[in-house]
Amino acid sequence: MPEIVTAALVREGRVLLVHRSPNRPVYPDVWDLPGGHIDAGETEMAALAREMREELGVRITTGSAVHLCRLEVGRGEESVRFSAWIVDEWEGTPTNAAPDEHDEIRWFRPEELPPLIHEPVRTAVVEAMRGHQPSVQRSALSSTHLMIMQFDHSSAEMVKFGDTYADSDYNRAEAERDAADYARQAAAKGLPLQYLLVRVQTVAAFGPEFDG
Repeated sequence: MPEIVTAALVREGRVLLVHRSPNRPVYPDVWDLPGGHIDAGETEMAALAREMREELGVRITTGSAVHLCRLEVGRGEESVRFSAWIVDEWEGTPTNAAPDEHDEIRWFRPEELPPLIHEPVRTAVVEAMRGHQPSVQRSALSSTHLMIMQFDHSSAEMVKFGDTYADSDYNRAEAERDAADYARQAAAKGLPLQYLLVRVQTVAAFGPEFDG
């Protein structure tokens, strides 16, 4: 399964996003977190460090990355696994070091955050930023759930759709039935829509005051 790793660089209450160039073959002309594919034989953290160096010209400080969320999109041979990390310490000044991939980079506050490629990632970033405490003493709470996403082939955009389910075999079957039903309704109306079941794991980071 292809794996993609991304990072939310956070500083002074803002997160850095990159704007994908309009000529990108996949997800063009949208804002998203910087990152890319994990190469064969590469660890997730090694890929994260490499991508930040190649795309932004920065070096991630050891131990500064905290896992934010993970989700899988599609099924079978079309499945892709996405992983996002919060990073609050790095060396160097972020610049657009990959102008062939992005035409702009910009800092955003949580309330200013534009739509991202995957809505669950955007939600996780906003929630983490609102409770984020940059420190080495971190504890974490994680939650896993299922979400139905709607993909529009005409615009190459995917947005949150439908209900959230607990991640159990029973609720997975129920969610799959709902997604299939939505897909049939869209096909009957001639709409270029696909409904995907996404498994989302969110990890929220807290500072030393967290006593859970």
